[in-house]
Amino acid sequence: MRPAGVWLALSLLAVAGCASSATTQSSAARDPKSRDTLDCLDQAREMSPGSPGLGGAGGPRLTINQDRYQTCMRERGHPANP
Repeated sequence: MRPAGVWLALSLLAVAGCASSATTQSSAARDPKSRDTLDCLDQAREMSPGSPGLGGAGGPRLTINQDRYQTCMRERGHPANP
């Protein structure tokens, strides 16, 4: 493949990635519960270090503090999930 073809392919992939991201964001913005869910998940995120038993080989892990998430959703008027 010639360099111009490579640039064209990369450009098309970049544009396609932006389009799907914008679609997801706009649909979440239209649905208040979806927007609240995303906001509460963002607030409940916690980074934990890698496992010492593995010598930290696993690297940091993203976890969700369920209590914080549920509290946030209740404060926004959504019932608690069972």
